[in-house]
Amino acid sequence: MRPLRIALLVPGAFALLIGFGLMLAGSTLLSGYFTQRDDSGVVSSPQARYSVPSFAVTATQDGLRVQPGVLGWLPAHRIDAVRIDATRVDGGPLFLGVARLADVERYLHGSAVARADFRSAPFALRYDPVAGDQRPRPPARQGIWAATSTGGGTQHLTWPLRDGDWTVVVMNADAANGVDVRLSVGARSPAVRAIGVSLFAGGGLLGGVGALLVYAACRRRPMPVPMWP
Repeated sequence: MRPLRIALLVPGAFALLIGFGLMLAGSTLLSGYFTQRDDSGVVSSPQARYSVPSFAVTATQDGLRVQPGVLGWLPAHRIDAVRIDATRVDGGPLFLGVARLADVERYLHGSAVARADFRSAPFALRYDPVAGDQRPRPPARQGIWAATSTGGGTQHLTWPLRDGDWTVVVMNADAANGVDVRLSVGARSPAVRAIGVSLFAGGGLLGGVGALLVYAACRRRPMPVPMWP
């Protein structure tokens, strides 16, 4: 094989292979994104049961930055909103709320709390229990919440992540101790679609260049026609 053909074939084959891999990654990402997300663009983790003897379960913004499903490879700072879907196991009314950490600590001072980190949910949720026996006042009556969802059945709370120390609180609506819920945590990232399209388009372009190089390297030149005197 002539040196020129080798010089075309080797980089062409690499470009074709890498381009195909990028297109596959992009199509997989887009397919997963459109099949796993809901109408608001949130991708949620599988629902799991969490039961603690405390009056409340709390989680900071950082503790909620899960990347479920197709978002699993994204860095945490590319997540712009999180959502909690929760249902009391006994069917009773449930409260979900978001407030500043300092306000939550004042409200729950002296009450038993389970501080949760959902980043390893649903298989290895980490709790940091805080002791206390004082029953807090019903949460919905407090004026500290930036967002809330309360009532019977499944409660949904979507929180656009903000700067500052914000905390999500899960409680029984009557502030009784013993939080026993089925819960899932979701996340939303506007970057997923753009990244998927970029990977697919870039892979297609690179693969097209590689295919042209391979074709040029393998193309047979026409045999010269002998000239008879």
